[in-house]
Formats: sequence, C-alpha cells, structure tokens
Amino acid sequence: MRHQAQRTFNGNTNPRLPRARVAALALGCVMFSSAVVAQQGPIEEIVVTATKRGETTLMDTPITVNVVSGDDLKFREIRDPEDLRTVVSGLYVDEGSSVPRVAVRGVGFDNFNVQAENGVTTYMDGVIVQRTHALFTGFLDLARVEVLKGPQGSAFGRNATGGAINLITARPVEGVSGEVSAGLGSRDRREVEAVLNYGGDTFGIRVAGSYEESDGYITNLATGNDDLGAREATLARIALSWDPTDSFSLDYTLNYAGYDTVGPGQDHTTALGAATAAGFGAALGLTPLLPLPGDPIGDSYTVVNAIDPFTDRESYLHALTLEFDLGWATLKSISGYMDFESFWRSDVGLPSGFAECMVCVLASITFSEQWSQELLLNGSTDKFNWVTGLYYLKEEATDEGAFNLNIAAPALPVGTVFENTGGGQDLTSYAIFADGTYALTDRFRVNGGLRWTDDKKEATGTTRDIVLPGGFRIPGASLEHLEEKDDTVTWQVGLEFDLNEEIFTYLRIAEGYKAGGINNNTGSFYLPEELISYEIGAKGVVSENFSLSVSGFYSEYENIQVFINPPDAPGAADIINAASATIAGIDFDADWQLTDMFSIDAQFTWLAEADYDEFLVNDFGVDQDLSGDQLTRSPEFTAVLGGNWHHTLNDRVQLTARAEVYMISKVVFSILHDLRPDGALSQDGYELVNIYLSATIDDKWDVRAYAKNIGDEFYISSATEGVPGFQYGIHGRPDQYGLEVSLRF
Repeated sequence: MRHQAQRTFNGNTNPRLPRARVAALALGCVMFSSAVVAQQGPIEEIVVTATKRGETTLMDTPITVNVVSGDDLKFREIRDPEDLRTVVSGLYVDEGSSVPRVAVRGVGFDNFNVQAENGVTTYMDGVIVQRTHALFTGFLDLARVEVLKGPQGSAFGRNATGGAINLITARPVEGVSGEVSAGLGSRDRREVEAVLNYGGDTFGIRVAGSYEESDGYITNLATGNDDLGAREATLARIALSWDPTDSFSLDYTLNYAGYDTVGPGQDHTTALGAATAAGFGAALGLTPLLPLPGDPIGDSYTVVNAIDPFTDRESYLHALTLEFDLGWATLKSISGYMDFESFWRSDVGLPSGFAECMVCVLASITFSEQWSQELLLNGSTDKFNWVTGLYYLKEEATDEGAFNLNIAAPALPVGTVFENTGGGQDLTSYAIFADGTYALTDRFRVNGGLRWTDDKKEATGTTRDIVLPGGFRIPGASLEHLEEKDDTVTWQVGLEFDLNEEIFTYLRIAEGYKAGGINNNTGSFYLPEELISYEIGAKGVVSENFSLSVSGFYSEYENIQVFINPPDAPGAADIINAASATIAGIDFDADWQLTDMFSIDAQFTWLAEADYDEFLVNDFGVDQDLSGDQLTRSPEFTAVLGGNWHHTLNDRVQLTARAEVYMISKVVFSILHDLRPDGALSQDGYELVNIYLSATIDDKWDVRAYAKNIGDEFYISSATEGVPGFQYGIHGRPDQYGLEVSLRF
C-alpha cells in the first residue's frame, strides 16, 4: 500500500507588444529580485499534478498554480468553489447562482444554457466535469485543490482558454484510521462528516460522507418566505487503491454530490429598474402584491419575487486510473463517467411585486451524461522528460423547461409561455497531444507541446415552442440537422532556467482554444474562441522561511464567446462572438515565516488591462461600440492577505490562529454594463475579513472556530439583464460564524 504524502499550504518579448505590456511582464522579475531577503524557519515543499508528466513540486512547475491543501480547506471553511474565490486571487466564481459562472484572469464564460462550455475546466482525479456546476456542491475529503492559470491543452486534459480547477481526492493510506466531525454555526447551520480508511500491503479503501444544512438569510416580501438562501448538501465518496505488483496500480473513485437550495432570489439592482418594472406591470393590469414596486438592492437581504426560487442538483462521477510500468515508459489510462441532473426555477426576468410573475422560469431541467477516456505514455531520460497521449470525450446533454412572459414583447401577447421540450446537444471530441522538456544544460531547459483536437457538436430537439394565451402552440424549428465541427492544432513553447538551486524562472507562450457551437434558442452558430498567452515568471524557496512566485502575463483573446439577450427577442439569449480583447497583468504569491510562531502570506492578481479591443453590438436597434469596455468577471485587482500564529502550548495542546482579508475592485457582470445605469450590472470594490481559530489536543481532537465576512459586508455576487432594460442581481453571503469538533482515530 502506498503512503500518502502529508502536504500543507500556508496559505521573450514579442515586437508587436506595446511597451506598457512588455513592462508588465518585466515587472514580475524585478519584484522577484527585490524581494529576496534572509528569514528563519522552514517552508514546506508542495507537490502538484499540474501537468500530465507526473507530479512535480509547485516551485518547479512552469505555469502559475495556486494550491490549497485539504487541511487548509477544513481550517478556512472552504466548502465549495464559491468559497475558493476568496482564497485564490484572479479567480471569480458567482455565488448563489443556479449555474455559477467561473473566470480566471478575466477568461471564462457568461452563458448558463446547455450549449455553453466554460473557458475554465474542472477535473476530479483527472476526469473532466463537462458541466462545471455539477461539482459545485462541496469539497469532501480532498488532498488538495489546484487552480491552474492560463490556457491548458497540450499536456492537461481538454482544451481550455482560461485555466483549470483540479480536485485531488484523498487516497487510502496504510493502517486503519478515520475521523468524525460535527459542527454548528450561524443561521442554524448543522454539519456532520465521517471518514473511514483501511490500507493493507496491496489494497486500500477510503469511505467518506458528509451532510450539511443551514437556514437562509433572505426574505421574499411577496411570499413571506424568510428562508431564501437555505441549503442542504449530501456528499459521499468511495476511493479504492490496489497495487498488486511493482509494475501495476489501480485507483478508483466514486463520487456522489447532492445539493438543494431555496433561493437565493433575484433583486432589482437599481431603483430605476424596479420603478420601470412597476410601470410595465400597472400598464398591463397585473395584480400587485405590495403597495411598493419592489426592493432594489441596497443594504438589506430582501427580494420581491412572485415565486420562491430553488435549485436541486445531483451527480455521480466514476474515475478509474490504471498505471503500468513498462520499464522504458509508464502507460496510464484514465477512464471517466458522469451522470448529472439539475432542476431549478426562478423569477428571473423582472423581479417585482406582481402575482403574475412578469418573466419566470417555471422549470429548467438539465440532464448530462458523459464518458471520457485518456491514454498517456510518459517517460524520461537524463535530459528528456516527455508525455504523449490520446483523448476522447462524449457528452449527451438536454435542456427541458418553460418560462412565461407577462410583458408585451414584439408580436407576442401578455401571457405567452416559451417551452423547451427536450432540446440539447451531443458533443464528441477527439485529441492527440504530445509535450516534452529537454535539458540543454544542467540549468537550462526548453519545452514544447502540440495538440490536435477534433470537436463535433450536434443539436437535438427543437427551438422553443411558443404557447399563446388560450393554448395555441407555435412549434419551434427543428435543430436535428444542425451540426458544428471544429478541427484545430494548439501549441505551447517555453524556456526554463535555474538561477541557482532554489530559484526557478520560466517563459511560456501557449495557445488556448474553446470549441464553437450552436445556440439551441435560435439555431444560430458561433465560432471557436482562441487565446494566445505570453507568461514570464520566477519561483523559489528563497530561504528556509521565504517562498515566492511571481509572473507577468499578456494575452491576445480572439472571437470571444459572450452571452447576450437580444432586445427584439426576450428570452432568446444567445452566444455570439465579440471581436477581440487584450489582457495583461501580474500574479504574485508569497509566504514568509517571520518567527517560529508567526507567518504571513500574500497573493494578488493585478489586471492592468482586460478590455475589448473591438466589439460592436446592437442594443434597442442602435449600434453600440463597446471597444475599450472591461471584460466581465475581470476585476482590476484581487488580493488575499493573511497572518498565521501557531503555538505549542504543551505536550498535549497546539493552538493555531489566522486572520485574513480578501480585497476585490469593481467587477462587471455583463457586456452591457456601460450602456445601463451605474451599478445596474456591476459591483463596486469591497473587502471581506475572516478569522479562524483551532486547538489540537493529543493529536486526536480538533476544535475549530471561524468567523467569515466579519462586519457583514453587503455586496452582490452576480447581476444579469433578463429582459433588456430590467437588471437583477444575487446577494453575496452575509457574515458566518461557527464551531466544529473533530476526532481522529
């Protein structure tokens, strides 16, 4: 039986580039060289699997990677990717949305329909989760989470333009052991978790499960429900490891995730939007629920929705890894299967105080079934480290549901209902890739990679049926004959140089790609998006107590897939291609052990530029030039600053404390934000302060306390324009407090 390593976490210029961009890249190296100082105390090495050539240390990986250990996930109450955004700079994840949207360094996606693919891919034990929100239910018994920044493809899973989130589950370890824990918190939060582990000479099994529920924090003034935001999550996992010989090993993971939530509800982001919605409702003769038009987002956790929204999600994931030592190389097979179902409803278009629900999603059901297979052959010599492989992915996804329309849209009467009767898309993807690093000297290496990808998407079903008042139905157009094929080669090249035994520098130029597709609402097509990233960086465990990673990046982003709701077709939201954008900035991450008892850590991402170079849209019949506008979910600055205190009280008791602040500048949520009233589709910058305390007794008992969002900072985590002119947002999480007790045996 293999031993599981214990890991902890503290927290060539291009002549076409303008001088400002080159300066942003060069500044990273200047910052690195100026920060080298002498300290005291050990910095522990962190192992990652950020490439398919096997595990490497974080400081030897030639891309920007943020790692959060399993211990840190527990200590800092990081329960899901929505929490992860506050501990990883440059990562943005919507909170509370039925389909959370993810972006890294401003690259991600805006669309939540079945045809959309994310620019940031998610993996569990090497298996892609094609529907990103399928695993947005909680982190259970993980060894670590890796956030890879920048385009991926030639050596890691499926193509991605923005990056990847890699979930690594805890594997069985030798002996019989386990852990049970229970916790209580604010808003009547209750949680229990258990892990049971057995590891023999060749076989091991690890079983884990958790259940969590909490009350809500938002009141729906229309229905009287004061429990919006309540959640219930059930997680379970079985992990098997088998090593019958020195040349063969097997790892299997079965992961179940179930998530139910009420709300959180939609709120007008401006008083103008609420008043305009009220005027529409009065003109149409709708039945008012309240004397006031609604409660635009201000500083209270209230909404006025005609129905109480909810989201239910359930997924099963199987991951099987077989590894064969051939002597001259290692052959690895990664097989995956996932089944996912999501059901949600919401008052999304015009949240207001009217019984008829101006625009409500009455039901939206997504089904996804996927199969993936990856074959990897990797090896190494004294000078050459390489991997080559084959990749296959098949997904069948369908989207069913209906929403009503109680406003007067062009040529459509009040009371019209749109029904989605099983439209969907089938994806088939094949890829061949190779990646390698060659040592020219003991300190200087070159690397490169190629990937050929063939993607085919086939639309199924029909566009939405239109059901007019009285029951007359206008069938949607057939999508069965529509097909989109993309065939492309992506690449990456790089240089690596060891300044000395501790300081590693690199230059990486990589191309990212995301397939095009078909809009199921209208049958229109959109093109693949492409991104070329230039990154220069330096990493090092500078001394026993100081580690640093800094990088400068510049990206040319083409044919960006964006989400827009056409003014002349309410509800027929489509993906279109924006022309181009430029992204440039700096990533910084440092840990400093000041004394044996106290350390500090800091990370920040500065997007010096994240704007459309060229982008024209039609808004209410008027051509609008959005060139120079900020990309969505790309705040100029995000940072996490923390201080850690650790003290051994006596032979039995160890105490740990941490205080941290998360800072974010203004973030925009829609490409139309500059065309709407200030604040309608954006959130000004804010800070969240968190404190964590822990006591470990006899190396068996852990008592943990936490306080998150101290001061109850009020903010919105996302905003959308459901119907042109009417914007709504989702409240961020308020303050959270709690206490947890764990027993290890």
